Amino acid sequence: TLVFPNSNSYSGGTSIKSGTTLRVMNASGSATGNEQALVQSGARLEGTGQINRLTCASGGIVEPGVSAPGTPRVTIVANLQSGSKLRVKATSKLPGGCARLVTNFAQLAGTLEFSTTFTPALGDSFVVLTCGSRTGTFKNASLPALPSNRAWVLEHKPTAVVLRVVATVDVQPPAPPLTGLEQGAPIPSAHETTIAYALAKPGRVDLQVFDASGRRVATL
Repeated sequence: TLVFPNSNSYSGGTSIKSGTTLRVMNASGSATGNEQALVQSGARLEGTGQINRLTCASGGIVEPGVSAPGTPRVTIVANLQSGSKLRVKATSKLPGGCARLVTNFAQLAGTLEFSTTFTPALGDSFVVLTCGSRTGTFKNASLPALPSNRAWVLEHKPTAVVLRVVATVDVQPPAPPLTGLEQGAPIPSAHETTIAYALAKPGRVDLQVFDASGRRVATL
């Protein structure tokens, strides 16, 4: 395990290789310089510090906090690629009792692995990620077992990812899967564009539009 307790200003990217854990603990600046920190397969980034850019590749792990909850911050973009894992632990349902990843812009495609040191009660909720805006969702989730009368609901909100404990009768059927999404036409467009999509069955659709910097500019 390598520990970066302070910010650093070196140039060039940071690559965390398989079998290595990098723990960032800085309170300001960026622990890994100004460029991207890449978590490779078999590697782990953990801690409560701050970095500028994060990419977690398939097989890599990002773990907020160390032995206690923490809120590491990625100031520009956190890209959790397919096959990557965000590992979050809650030691209490009180504010500050659940670790979370904080970033300006989140790109999600991997797995959320959530654990607790207690049995969550009905109505408990846990914020595992907050962001200025986001694209994608966690494709898989590993969650603690609950009594048969309770169930987990994973909510991907525009600026947060939240886990809630609900009664099993309150669990809603999942949204219909998106089976096709076409590129807008015409592109470029001065005033309007048409985006075609297909669903496996009828259902509500929210379409979010982002600009080139990752800022959400519209929800349709």
